[in-house]
Amino acid sequence: MAGVRAPTRPCNEQGCPVILSLHGMDVPASRQAYAYKPKANAWVLAPHGRSAFAGLNWQNQGHRSAWAALAALKEHSRLFGSGDRPADISRVIFTGHSNGGFGALLLATEQPDLALGVAPLAGMLRLHGPSGSAQSSPRKVQKVQDLLDRSIEPYNLGHVAGNVVGIPCLARTGAEDEVIHPSSTRQLVQAIKQGGGDCSAVEVPGKGHWWWDTETTMDGGAVDDAQMSAFREHCLEQRRPRLPGQFVISCVSLDMCGGRGGLRLLQQMEPFMLSQVLVDVRHESQKDLWEVQTDNLVALGWNSGSAAAESMARGGLVVDGTKFSADDLREANFACRRSGSSNWRLCPSAASCCEQLKRRPEQAGPLRSVFEGPLLAVIGTLGLGARERHLDAAVLLANSLFSVGGGTTSIAFDSDGVIPEGELTTNLLLLGGPESNTWSAELLAKGALPDLRLGPHGQIGIGPCDFQGANMGVVALGPLPGGKRVFAVMSASSTPALARLLGALGRLSERNLWQVRLPDYMVVEDAAGKRGVNGILAAGFWGGASGWDWSASQGYASCVDEHSEL
Repeated sequence: MAGVRAPTRPCNEQGCPVILSLHGMDVPASRQAYAYKPKANAWVLAPHGRSAFAGLNWQNQGHRSAWAALAALKEHSRLFGSGDRPADISRVIFTGHSNGGFGALLLATEQPDLALGVAPLAGMLRLHGPSGSAQSSPRKVQKVQDLLDRSIEPYNLGHVAGNVVGIPCLARTGAEDEVIHPSSTRQLVQAIKQGGGDCSAVEVPGKGHWWWDTETTMDGGAVDDAQMSAFREHCLEQRRPRLPGQFVISCVSLDMCGGRGGLRLLQQMEPFMLSQVLVDVRHESQKDLWEVQTDNLVALGWNSGSAAAESMARGGLVVDGTKFSADDLREANFACRRSGSSNWRLCPSAASCCEQLKRRPEQAGPLRSVFEGPLLAVIGTLGLGARERHLDAAVLLANSLFSVGGGTTSIAFDSDGVIPEGELTTNLLLLGGPESNTWSAELLAKGALPDLRLGPHGQIGIGPCDFQGANMGVVALGPLPGGKRVFAVMSASSTPALARLLGALGRLSERNLWQVRLPDYMVVEDAAGKRGVNGILAAGFWGGASGWDWSASQGYASCVDEHSEL
């Protein structure tokens, strides 16, 4: 859903660009759209944040909703009037107010190649604060806390603000803002500048968090007055901003990393850690040589026909010191290396050297990502009481997600059929391990998660650890065939353990969604559990060569902790 204002005049052959404006807390999309006067030469698109109270805050489902609205506008704009006002969604001014100011910078840093400009209004670099100091806590407690915190680091824009270098930027706030202090805007601007970019900071005298007028009554105020109009016209003067000779692409989660100049980051060494590509385009002998330095990356790609592909095909590419000539690049779309190796090699889209891309950006995780697309919950029916217990859990999650996110969850039984052949179109939530759910049994038997072991009597094995207990549960993210979708398997040996897992996942639908911290997997005891860290026996991110192996550096497991409880 979105509020929309169409251009007042027909568009040219390329179509009209889009002003994508994100609303703040408790502001419906229609009101955000009506805060703008109709534009002669641009669409105004105000996506819905997936909650009446904007509880998703442009993260997770709200984040995906904004991109889905932009894609939908491309199709629906062709049906408007006589079809002479198509939307050009490759040319976007990202803006928004308050919570939407954060969202505007989030989208612009994720897809800077689409950005004509970015204007965060009363925005901020992140919505979440520290989860609590654990510096004086034991090492194992600190490690678990760090793992949980890492699961929300993709929404800390301080890491990626430099992605908008070379893109016109205006950050504005009321000097008397009583809701979000103007210092948040100053911090945002400083982060962009530290990343090599530039952004104008404006504090409007005498204005608070929201206002309807600046110079004259109802002149557009906080989002659409003369200053904002002048900024937008400046952005629209050029077809798109010129790609800087030097720029950086930074991201923590690869599914939130659209790249720059056509370059794309495809696989990390260490999941959910900051990855960067520093690019220096050097002009030599009337050709451009692209020199690239990478950090925490084992695969890099570029889109055919992009600025990067066309320029590199003339001048060549150097990746971490490995040089490729223009001739080498004519049939190549990827550069890969083995984890731990400094030697890169090229390959076309289907070459064997890229088969290591087993954890693709669409499967970056963490656990909550299973809820960020179409979802089918599959109920395990084998065993005494399994059908009823798992169905109750699925209905509870579905209703919670609907009440805040506004999305629907399909529910089926494992006995209704087998896993479809080929690429699935939905994510799967599998209620029950192999002993009670035939879909879980099939996926795990095929090696989807080689280091996860679920026994017939509630045993849980993960990496080098095997756990046994009457009230234990596990929830873990895994890959579905085709590389585009994920599944989460949830298995518990008792109702109290299942309740604890539901408590962790149920928080996905709370108003304060940005506080949810869940990595790729978690093994827990019920609320009375005394082992591990507050009953957490294991937690972390899958890693290794496949991207889905247990990794000591990326996880906590109490059986290998130096202060073992087992």
